[in-house]
Amino acid sequence: MKICSRCKQTKPFSEFYPSPRYKDGYASWCRVCHAERRRLTYPAYYKANKERMQAKSRRNHEANRERDRANRKRWYEEHRKEYLARMKERAVAVKAEVFAVYGGAVCACCGEKNMGFLSIDHIAGGGNKHRKALKIAGVEFYRWLKRNGFPPGYQVLCYNCNLGREHWGRGICPHQIEQ
Repeated sequence: MKICSRCKQTKPFSEFYPSPRYKDGYASWCRVCHAERRRLTYPAYYKANKERMQAKSRRNHEANRERDRANRKRWYEEHRKEYLARMKERAVAVKAEVFAVYGGAVCACCGEKNMGFLSIDHIAGGGNKHRKALKIAGVEFYRWLKRNGFPPGYQVLCYNCNLGREHWGRGICPHQIEQ
């Protein structure tokens, strides 16, 4: 047991960081006090030393590239299911946000409401060329729309209406041709 010199609480050694600077081999402040201090002082320190810290980080990354790659691979293998679930959640959230801005999660042509069938359509056409120029696809396009302030010229369509406009209707959805 050890007394934290900051909060004055008696805590087990496991609550202190190991440190060879002290006789007992543990830091004088507990982990909670260290975390609180970092939370309060780090933003100002980073702002004052940003370039130096970034340069150090780049040097460390270059020196340990293979180790870092192996660590990332191991972490991914251990946490694959949770990681993929979190990514899917984020993708669905950004897709819903984009749909809300462009008229809601409903096809502008036929009224389909199942988000699994909905997509964003370039109203003036040329979506394939645009995405190729941006070098993005899928959820990255929704993120691009969000990052760029939801530019005009897009609408929500289901895949049937979106592809029907391009391939069968020459810019007009087959639903509208039938009417």
